[in-house]
Amino acid sequence: MNVNFDAVADVESIEFKKFLLGANAGDQFEFSIDLPPGYHRDDLREGNLRNKEELFTYQVKENWKMYENCHQGNSGQLVGIHTPIILEQRNIIFFTNFVLYLKTDLSQTEADHARDLLTKFPVETGATSEEEVIKWISENMGPDLEVGDFILSAEIIAEASDNPFPFDTSQRETLLDIYEGRIETRIPVIHENDEGGLEEWSGNRSLCWKPGRRSIIENDGEPAETSTVHHMPEGSDPITYNPTRIIDDIVDTYQEPDCAGMKTYKEKLLIIGKWPEFKIKWVVKTIKIGCCKVKTKLPVAYTREGMLVFYGYYRVPQNLGRAILKIAESCLIKTALKSAIIGILTSNIAAAVRLFVPLYKDCLIEEAKECIYPGLLLLKESKPWRKL
Repeated sequence: MNVNFDAVADVESIEFKKFLLGANAGDQFEFSIDLPPGYHRDDLREGNLRNKEELFTYQVKENWKMYENCHQGNSGQLVGIHTPIILEQRNIIFFTNFVLYLKTDLSQTEADHARDLLTKFPVETGATSEEEVIKWISENMGPDLEVGDFILSAEIIAEASDNPFPFDTSQRETLLDIYEGRIETRIPVIHENDEGGLEEWSGNRSLCWKPGRRSIIENDGEPAETSTVHHMPEGSDPITYNPTRIIDDIVDTYQEPDCAGMKTYKEKLLIIGKWPEFKIKWVVKTIKIGCCKVKTKLPVAYTREGMLVFYGYYRVPQNLGRAILKIAESCLIKTALKSAIIGILTSNIAAAVRLFVPLYKDCLIEEAKECIYPGLLLLKESKPWRKL
């Protein structure tokens, strides 16, 4: 006989996070149990004890489709998709059921007796310990059962006690504020004196927005640093910083060996002075539910603000003629300022990069077909994390 009332609720699993996002009030989530071979799930006894509500915070990636030339009677043309992240919350109640697992070779008489024990062992008051349950079952097993014939285990159920509600939507609000001019941005490749930003860029485009699908953030810790996103030390100035070495390190990883005598050029495309980010830390907690102990984790949300500086760059052979170099520079600016690129840089640089590289090469295709390496880079400097 095995009795296990110490359970684990893996709330960091993607399955549970999807439950947080999509469940309706009253929906339930059953945490899986790993069983040794030779047993099968046989019967269940519902528990009557529940713990108090636990508040869960989680990250949601939204999809906002941005259209231009939106006029009365005209839905506009799709520019691209922004992907701001917001925080939502909902209350979750944990409770236990008790599940009986039988050895596969038990007789009908032995199985019926084990089921009888499942229905009668005392747990209703919530004061019974696991040791007392083991003692009670040992005294009532009788001659038909032996140790190891069955497993009695706690099954943990999570129930959504309400529908989700917003907790922090500042990244989405910041994104919309940027295009309305309520937050300062600058587009240096248009204005040499660094005046003029996305408000001016979007002013003549008659932008409109349509919400799309939502998805859970699987990796909800620190925002990832990729080859496209470089996080600078706190206190540094991404506006005056020279990113040439960073760009060279990126291109060196995929430049063809036959391409020699290369030189890197760059242009500062866009500056955003204030951009919020989030992360979740998971803190271990043990929840007592009657005679069961549930080891789980609870989320703690953090936020920070940072400055974003976007660069466009290209590496080309140094022996290109002056006229072609001028075309290369012109193609960088012209491609970067396309609505589908600069229009979505703020929150979806990965999609902007996917579009930028082929568009830039198409611009240059008649003049230079080989050894052209364009790309986008984000320099990010952030303030310290603070708990929400």
